[in-house]
Amino acid sequence: MSGPLTAIGLDYSYPSRDRVLRGVGFSVRPGEAVAVIGPSGAGKSTLLRLLARLARPSAGRVTLGDVDLHDTSQSHALRGAIGYVHQQHGLPATVSVAMAVLGGRMHAWSPAKVFAAAAIGPTSAETERVGAVLRRVGLEGREFDHVGELSVGQRQRVAIARTLLQAPQLIVADEPVASVDPTTADNVLRLLAGEAERGAIVLCSVHDVDKARRHFRRVIALREGALVYDGAHDDLTAVHVTEVYDGCLA
Repeated sequence: MSGPLTAIGLDYSYPSRDRVLRGVGFSVRPGEAVAVIGPSGAGKSTLLRLLARLARPSAGRVTLGDVDLHDTSQSHALRGAIGYVHQQHGLPATVSVAMAVLGGRMHAWSPAKVFAAAAIGPTSAETERVGAVLRRVGLEGREFDHVGELSVGQRQRVAIARTLLQAPQLIVADEPVASVDPTTADNVLRLLAGEAERGAIVLCSVHDVDKARRHFRRVIALREGALVYDGAHDDLTAVHVTEVYDGCLA
């Protein structure tokens, strides 16, 4: 499975609300990293959840290469192909950092290997792989700490390390740096955007427009559920930003 991520006419409505997304469409090639910006309530998180197969569109479709992401018959083919980093890391507090990170590879393991890892811990080779990716997110030496011993921001970096180890074809990150300090945020966004260099497709919602410009060559903007900008980061002018955010809460 290879090829672009293509969204065609995406609509989404909650039962008790108006449409959250309105005919959103775009295509992202392998090797391309895209920032998604827009005010609160614009539909960013909903869009990313659709791309991560965590929700189904009310209308429209999403394909990765020639595979329809919401075709349930394709679930096995898509195992491990999508990495999702969300605002709440969702990691169990009682597991070790090493096992939490290795969760990014377990889709490719046999049930026996998963059981062995849970019972006796990771092998030395697996621990080395985990250590290498933890160094990339600034958590070197924390392999055998429990997740519950880490700060919220550190736990988020563990979740990002898990996605990096997974090396998926598509990375979807929803405000992944909301709980980290500014310097760490820059490092994390650089890492995520850098995954495009190995051929991944990366979409990441970013609250800070300057950081979006700094780390991503392409920016998509949503306002009131509609796509209002899709272009190069250096073509995103102050006029565009005003059109996206004017009169809205950031």
